Amino acid sequence: MSTSTLSRKSVPVDAEMSTFTRDIRTPGTPAREAVEGLVGPLPDHLSEAQALSTLLNVARDKVQETANASGYAAYAATLNEEDRAAADHG
Repeated sequence: MSTSTLSRKSVPVDAEMSTFTRDIRTPGTPAREAVEGLVGPLPDHLSEAQALSTLLNVARDKVQETANASGYAAYAATLNEEDRAAADHG
């Protein structure tokens, strides 16, 4: 059985990120609605730590998606015509 370890990190936040985080914490703002469109409904009383964690998760997912696409593109570039034909008929 695996367990997940939660750790808290000190994260420097500039004024722009602080304002953005506040917007995410405020129901009905465009930023909040955009985030909820990506991750689903957020709690009404979202803490700053929860908002930052949510943003990190969104960023992680986007980076992983981009990395996967790059990996698939690199793999596809190695295929020859015979490989492609086999994949199309497989």
